[in-house]
Amino acid sequence: MTYDPLKDLMPVTQLTYAPLALVVSPVLPMKTVPELIQAAKNKPGEISFCSAGNGTSSHLGGELFKSMAQLDIMHVPYRSSTDCITDMIGGRITMMINPLPEMVALIRSGKLRGVAISSQKPMPNMPELPTVTSNGVPGYETSTWNGVMVPAGTPPAIIARLHKELLAALASPDIQKQFEEQSLVIVGNSPEEFASFLREETAKWAKLIKSAGIRIQ
Repeated sequence: MTYDPLKDLMPVTQLTYAPLALVVSPVLPMKTVPELIQAAKNKPGEISFCSAGNGTSSHLGGELFKSMAQLDIMHVPYRSSTDCITDMIGGRITMMINPLPEMVALIRSGKLRGVAISSQKPMPNMPELPTVTSNGVPGYETSTWNGVMVPAGTPPAIIARLHKELLAALASPDIQKQFEEQSLVIVGNSPEEFASFLREETAKWAKLIKSAGIRIQ
C-alpha cells in the first residue's frame, strides 16, 4: 500500500466484526473440530482447505488454524469463494474457514456442514455452532471487521463528535437488528481501544504471514 494505516490514519471506532465459520463438505464424515484434526493427522497433506485467493480472510483463517492445530493441510486458492464452495459441495475440497455472513444460508440449507465458529463465544443467530477455541484449538480467534478512521491530523474535536454520533447510531434498535441478521457483532469502542486493536491485529497477522511465507499472486 502507499500509506501506513497506523501512522497516516487516526481511529475513531470499530463498528462491527463478523466471525468466520469452519465448514466441511457434506459428503465427508467429519462433523467436529476434533474429528477434522484427527483426520488431518491420520493423512498428512491430504486434507485440503480452500480460500477466495491468497491473502484473503479465508486464506489467513485457514493458515491460522493449520498453524495453531499443528497440521499438515493443503491450501487451494480459488478466484472466488463461490468457485471454492462449488468444489466443497462436490467433495473435491475438505474444508473452508470463511466469513459467517456468507455461510449462514449454505449451512442452514445443508449444502455445507457447519463445524465451528472462530469467535470466543457462539453467535446468537447460529447457537448450534461451537467455538473452535473450545473444541480442540484453544485461543483460536479470527474475524472480519470494519471501523471508521480519519486522516492523521484531524482535530480531536471532530473525532470526538464523529465518535459520539457513530455510537448513537449503533445504539439504534433498527441498526442492531439489521446487523444481527447479517451475523455482525456491534463493537463501538473508544478511539484508544480501536488503536490498540489495530496494533494487535497488525502484529498477529504479520507474524503468521511471515512464518507461512504467504505472498500475493
